[in-house]
Amino acid sequence: MNAHAIKNLSVTTGDLIRAHRALRNLTQQQLADLAGLDKQTIWGLECGRNKPLLDTVGKVARALGVPLADLVPDEAPNLQAPPAPDASNPPSNATSPSRQDSQESQR
Repeated sequence: MNAHAIKNLSVTTGDLIRAHRALRNLTQQQLADLAGLDKQTIWGLECGRNKPLLDTVGKVARALGVPLADLVPDEAPNLQAPPAPDASNPPSNATSPSRQDSQESQR
């Protein structure tokens, strides 16, 4: 069974992850270890309890050695982007706009 056949048979991202994992004879724990995630995350994705975030699915895709598109159903209503960073609380290494402007003018 090839990846194209799997995609046509599967409906959700979790179904696609499970099918690709099974093709590689990996346990959920083995896939979690390869992806740098915990087993509960893989389980939650596969059974539909966790909403798949793009960065998480990307890690799983890399661990499985498949393109991200292979884990996204043709119409992906259940795939959501990670939440946007809180603009009111920038990371400590962020450069403020006024400081960035002054740095650019010095170049």
